[in-house]
Amino acid sequence: MSNIIGIDVGGTKTSVIISDYELNILRKEKFETLSSSNTLNKILEIISVSIFLSINPEVSNSKRTFPISEIIFFIIKLNSLN
Repeated sequence: MSNIIGIDVGGTKTSVIISDYELNILRKEKFETLSSSNTLNKILEIISVSIFLSINPEVSNSKRTFPISEIIFFIIKLNSLN
């Protein structure tokens, strides 16, 4: 499944929207813009969790959080199988 990712980093707020190619919003997150590294980490976390949940639909998307290191490990492991 391919998705579109939109990111808007502003002076006070950052928005991340993930949609399918029919422009159905799959995930929308807004948060306070922090330091560059914190903002980037939060963006990567949102995108990584979305990828993880799309690969594992049996996991509920009820605001559950996953450690970013576990998600990155999972994605690397998945890529090594291809």
